[in-house]
Amino acid sequence: MKRSLKLVPESLKELQEGIGDKYAERKWGIPDEERDWDKTYYKTHINKDKIIFSFEGVNIVKNPSSLKGFDPSVRGIILKNGDVYMTTSNTLIHSDLLKILHKKNIVKDSDYHLFQIKFPNEFITIQRYLSTNIIAVGESNVSLADSEQIWYRPIAGYKTEEVLKEFKKFLVAAKRKNPQFKYSYKIIDEIDSAPPLV
Repeated sequence: MKRSLKLVPESLKELQEGIGDKYAERKWGIPDEERDWDKTYYKTHINKDKIIFSFEGVNIVKNPSSLKGFDPSVRGIILKNGDVYMTTSNTLIHSDLLKILHKKNIVKDSDYHLFQIKFPNEFITIQRYLSTNIIAVGESNVSLADSEQIWYRPIAGYKTEEVLKEFKKFLVAAKRKNPQFKYSYKIIDEIDSAPPLV
């Protein structure tokens, strides 16, 4: 006796993402491609990279061993101790990244959302330069820009040189802890083909 598989409208409701993927895999042998990708990633980066947040294809990785597989121009932060937190997708902006890291108690400053106008004490924002291995000061840090444009605003009470000196301390700490990357003290928007490195 030959058995055939017939999908009926009621069973299509069960084929929703997540649960539906598992159901389809068990019932009809359809592999869960996202899970397979995750397994491959974890196998190649096991014990190297720590994913501290994952949602809808966006991951936040602590001290990534490489940026291979990360989108161009992804954002991140550097903590004072040199830990680097990078997103894998360039759709996550600094303010959203900081909100997540604050909820996870990684960023402790309750005024984290004022990072554009506050002297950097706990973290600085960073950004990957295109698809390279160069990490630069994030575009959110307009207080460091050389440009005279009106929207570039200084951090109240500090000269740009003072703030830049503090930013360099974070970059040097990151370079010590994550030497697999190159670090530039320039804002991402001001980098040309040969960025100055720390």
